[in-house]
Amino acid sequence: ARNNVIEALDFLSRFRKKRETLHLGKYIAVAGGGNTAMDSARAALTLPGVEGVSVLYRRTKIEMPADLEEFDNAVEEGAEFVFLSLPEQFDGKGGLVCRKMVLGTPDASGRRRPEPTKETFTTPAETLITAIGEHVDTNLLKTFEIPLNGDGWAFVNEETLETKEEGVYLI
Repeated sequence: ARNNVIEALDFLSRFRKKRETLHLGKYIAVAGGGNTAMDSARAALTLPGVEGVSVLYRRTKIEMPADLEEFDNAVEEGAEFVFLSLPEQFDGKGGLVCRKMVLGTPDASGRRRPEPTKETFTTPAETLITAIGEHVDTNLLKTFEIPLNGDGWAFVNEETLETKEEGVYLI
């Protein structure tokens, strides 16, 4: 992590192993709109001393890739969402400067492309957790001979969470 920026998977790993050693400040921002961002926000809300968590996403709720249930849980647990925003830099005074975004024409995925405006705003944040561009470590899955689908994800039984490799479960 550089200064007060930590990658989500690193944060979640440290949270799971040594939660008591994480002192990220009173206000935490999470950049991203997927399930990893939701998990990070929800975990950060449980840390001692944390008074607020903001999830910054450069598109709107409609374009978020997170499951609706994950989003609803994060909202219910106290995460604040700031849509059409892109974190740029810490201001050195306990704030994170963000660029206001607008939606332009659709990209290859069919979602409207976020485009920067000239406007910025500052949100309280001492730490930024980045949950963007996360991907599955397929090398690890291949090492354990876990069959993958065409998208590079493991086949998982949605009811039991068991993979096609007997006795191996994934969440």
